[in-house]
Amino acid sequence: MTKKRRQRPMRIPVMTPLRDEFGIQMHAALLMLSTESKPESFDVLAKIFNIIQVAIHGDDKRKTEQSLINDGVRSMNKIQDKVNSGSKLNESDVGPIKAAVNAIDSMLCKMDLMKLYYAINRVEVLTIKGKL
Repeated sequence: MTKKRRQRPMRIPVMTPLRDEFGIQMHAALLMLSTESKPESFDVLAKIFNIIQVAIHGDDKRKTEQSLINDGVRSMNKIQDKVNSGSKLNESDVGPIKAAVNAIDSMLCKMDLMKLYYAINRVEVLTIKGKL
């Protein structure tokens, strides 16, 4: 008696145009945040961090990246009042966020497109419901 073979869903990697779009958004928002401390750039980074955290949740291969992103999120939580008031940020404020952005940038091409797509949709739904 033979076992039935289950077909796994096909893994589609994130391709260059999508990776570039994420990268440009992240790095532009990071530059704006570090130079002008704009709430809009803070929101863009927060949304990208949320999407990536949802996409890699439970992935044991990405523990280092998860840790760097969590450090970036903690730093963003600390500076949120400064950003909303328009105060200039220090390098120590932006350092962990830069590390998180670089970690996301380096792993985007290794991510599964469908996981990223589901994460984007999940974050959108949670944002609409007011849970994020």
